[in-house]
Amino acid sequence: MLWEFATSGRELAAPALDTEGNVYVPSPANKLHAIDRQGRQKWQFATPDSHFQYASAVIGRNGTIYLATFPFLYALSASGQELWRAEGADMAPPALSAAGTIYVSSRGLLTALGTNGARIWTFAFPGSSEGPPVIKADGTVYAVIGAQFPNPDPCLYGDHTCSTNVTVYVLCGFSQQGTPVWTSDRIPWTGCDWGGPGWGWAAVAPDGTILMNSAAYRPAGPEPPPYYLQDWWMPPTAGIGSPPFSVVIGNTGGFYYGGCDQSVYFGGSPPSDGTPYLHAVNPDGSLKWEVPVEGGLLGAAVDAQENIYFGTGKGKFLALDGQGNTLWQLDLGSAVGIPTLGPDGVIYVGTAAGKVFAIKVAAGPGASPWPQFQRNAQHTGSMESYLTISKSRQLSLAGIPTRAYRIEFSDTLANPRWRALTNVTLATDTQSFPDLLPTNSAGGFYRAVLLP
Repeated sequence: MLWEFATSGRELAAPALDTEGNVYVPSPANKLHAIDRQGRQKWQFATPDSHFQYASAVIGRNGTIYLATFPFLYALSASGQELWRAEGADMAPPALSAAGTIYVSSRGLLTALGTNGARIWTFAFPGSSEGPPVIKADGTVYAVIGAQFPNPDPCLYGDHTCSTNVTVYVLCGFSQQGTPVWTSDRIPWTGCDWGGPGWGWAAVAPDGTILMNSAAYRPAGPEPPPYYLQDWWMPPTAGIGSPPFSVVIGNTGGFYYGGCDQSVYFGGSPPSDGTPYLHAVNPDGSLKWEVPVEGGLLGAAVDAQENIYFGTGKGKFLALDGQGNTLWQLDLGSAVGIPTLGPDGVIYVGTAAGKVFAIKVAAGPGASPWPQFQRNAQHTGSMESYLTISKSRQLSLAGIPTRAYRIEFSDTLANPRWRALTNVTLATDTQSFPDLLPTNSAGGFYRAVLLP
């Protein structure tokens, strides 16, 4: 344990990290807390909106902090000053494209905003929208939408009283111009009026497969064949009170997911005690192992050594190895939220008692395309690649781990003549290296080309 920080609300959302190591934690007490890497408060930002429970902050490449509440999306400077607010948001965090476009999923709408908060386009759904959008490497934006239909069997879920309508969910892909380009078959998502994909619902694999905790889709054409993982959904039991969390992907392509008070099981009938599990699944969809989790879990993160970190509804924070064996556990005192793993091997996680903890673990994220909530510690939810350069002329390339990129340079964009400088194979999702040109060279432009 490195430090703990006390707030006045349930801290179950995933903390966000900026490139300087500062931690941003939204609180249901209408505040966003900015904490430095030593655990000291830098500033706090208060809003009139109280819908914060799972509204993780998102950090843009220029350091802008985005916070989705209901009904506003706020953009804040690194010093905590409000830059702008845009109406039409919900508690699900936005996704950020490499070009800076902000995609916000709210109640029946998917909206694209510019970096100044101006609306670019809005697509209205026939029903509700659920969870944060995610962005594939080619820039396609995916969001889950739902529409209500008559429930064929209101008594299907035992003791739980279902409504007369049931919400049917589909996954939709949109171009960067807001045009629908792909729609899945119905997602096998049950649960009646209390169901839904939740606030962190999907992960994107390097080959474009979108993994969800009830189905996996490979959007390769207008009607790609989805394959479904066998699952059951249980009525609510005592726990944290949240939908099952999204998939995180390991370094070798396998993935991990679990549930909270709505438990998921593979094969056969679920046990009668309704105990939630953390599942480890091979890349081909077969079950590798599963571990019961007392009180349920909201999220997980996987490091470069394939250790899996998560907290439980009973206040425990655990580390498991890649075979499902417990390495250690800490007692954090109350229900544990969604963890965020920093590049230096420090995990940040909050609890229902209003505390945020910094915990040193074995390693930072490894060669995984989606090792934690919304892919990275900034929660951008995007697989797109981009380059940045610091004032000290240090280049950083964000992209797909294990993939190779060719770094090219041109002194103009008017009639560019791109020349290759070097090839870079990413060991993690972001890698830095010195500027590739002499210090006395004239200015120009870099680009990174993803190699086959």
